Amino acid sequence: MDENWNKNKLAGNSAEGIIEFLINSMPDWKCNKFGVETHINDIKNMVRKAVNPITTKIRKMPDDSNEFR
Repeated sequence: MDENWNKNKLAGNSAEGIIEFLINSMPDWKCNKFGVETHINDIKNMVRKAVNPITTKIRKMPDDSNEFR
């Protein structure tokens, strides 16, 4: 892996953690993360609970890891 990528990833993760801490330390503020990687469990639960043509198709899709079953 590229050394610059590792440095940039470390700097980005550090900055994200600092900003999240600062936002959450405010009395009436809450930091909400966004992005697929942070909401995959929410998506899985939604697909399990909802019954409609889209979620039915998603449940029937092949999945080697069996995460949606």
